[in-house]
Amino acid sequence: MLKNLGVTTTSTSLTKVIKSQIRSMKAGDILAYLIRAQNAAVVIRRLDAETIFESFEVSPPAPTVMEAEGKLLSRISKTLPLQTALEEHQIRISKLDMSVSSSDFEEMPVLEYIITHIFCPIKLPQHDDYAATSDRALLDAVLGSARNFASCLPHDDEEQWGPLLEMLKNLGVTTTSTSLTKVVESQIRSMKAGAPPTDILAYLIRAQNAAVVLRRLDAETIFESFEVSPPAPTVMEAEGKLLCSYPGPAIIVPNTVVDNPTFPPELANFLACMDHDVLDSAATTTKAHSTVLEERDTAHPRYITELLTGFLRAFGEPANIPRIRRSSLGEGHPSGLS
Repeated sequence: MLKNLGVTTTSTSLTKVIKSQIRSMKAGDILAYLIRAQNAAVVIRRLDAETIFESFEVSPPAPTVMEAEGKLLSRISKTLPLQTALEEHQIRISKLDMSVSSSDFEEMPVLEYIITHIFCPIKLPQHDDYAATSDRALLDAVLGSARNFASCLPHDDEEQWGPLLEMLKNLGVTTTSTSLTKVVESQIRSMKAGAPPTDILAYLIRAQNAAVVLRRLDAETIFESFEVSPPAPTVMEAEGKLLCSYPGPAIIVPNTVVDNPTFPPELANFLACMDHDVLDSAATTTKAHSTVLEERDTAHPRYITELLTGFLRAFGEPANIPRIRRSSLGEGHPSGLS
């Protein structure tokens, strides 16, 4: 492990080195990586049928050190993966529970995509590396980990994870579907209600930089939407933490409307069109006295968070739901708390 770690500290091609090390792992092997720019470390442990991914903070923030008064040691020891790691920082990925085949992961572009988007190495791709198949592989990795986590829970808690696993499965289908309208329509029509947990659907509307979440209740369905990535100027100009609230607008619509034969196909067609249509909400810049798309910035989500919300508001009313505020440093807390 120390030998491999030493190689990464001076490598000029970190992505290739990490790929090679991960692919050559055997049962019992350990890899460790220092993610310097993020003040974090990642440890990978290969078992017979699964792999454990652990992460922890390397150096605590200065205010925490100054204010610790003797309590800092216990805080650090709890995050060290060589001791009993906290469960929320430990992820097991089973080779047998992945939806994509091992040959898919061995394809260089897909493996590189997963490494980039999970480990966030210091040197990131200087271009948009999106590919539907790579997105599907990444989502399948998340789904496999979620299934393993749910299987370790008590029966009652495992049932609560059922709709979430189904949501991830349905989301995966939409990432590579060649007929998104039909898939979304079918998923909406098949939603069922009952005792909690209820059915949930989630859709990433990529061209609009937005997401939509549907939650089916006994007599109503909640439609939530939010911006996926904040605009670059907002991130660059933020002093300290950038707080984002999730979800954004939420509208509750009677199921008598949702179950109308014309509603699912119209909503599905709208979402499918918005997923690939580049509209005036896209970020632009001026080059050589011409207005061109700004690939380094994100689109304004108004066609989802405002236009779609307005359509749904005609049939329903604003929903009173709990919201989460998340900071750019990865700290989340209920809305209204600090």
